[in-house]
Amino acid sequence: TNMALHQMKHKFQHVDFGRCPRVHCQGQPVLPLGTTDLPQRHTVKVYCCRCSDIYYPRNSRCGSADGAYWGTSFPHLMLMAFPELLRPPSLQVYTPRVYGFKVHNPQTRQLEQRKKRRLECDNPHAVAAGLVPVAGREGAGCQCDRCHDLDSALRARADRPH
Repeated sequence: TNMALHQMKHKFQHVDFGRCPRVHCQGQPVLPLGTTDLPQRHTVKVYCCRCSDIYYPRNSRCGSADGAYWGTSFPHLMLMAFPELLRPPSLQVYTPRVYGFKVHNPQTRQLEQRKKRRLECDNPHAVAAGLVPVAGREGAGCQCDRCHDLDSALRARADRPH
């Protein structure tokens, strides 16, 4: 109801549900969220509208409540009703360093390589998906994950005895 949303707005503004634990969110208040609408499946989590992520609540009283009580859509409905509560996302990104030198995360590197392979894909499914093949790569074979999985499945099927 409208009155209940105003009561929740008051609780949000008074930080009754806690603050986002992420440093770059700078103490953004959080809202309760259920990860499922089915009762007695999961306890309540908290949603930060600044980083758009969910966390375990720090308050043990909140952490024992059933998540279905809040449902999966409560924070989003609340922020649609009161868009003035939204703060712009933080543009700060943590860069790990050792003695002043940047440390490259291997997972980040793998993700960048996958993106690059997808952009270099010259197969028809990539063109249909809106990916533009790199000039000079015609006939070089596709390196994207989808084509690799498809090629592996076709080779396995061809190697099977009939």
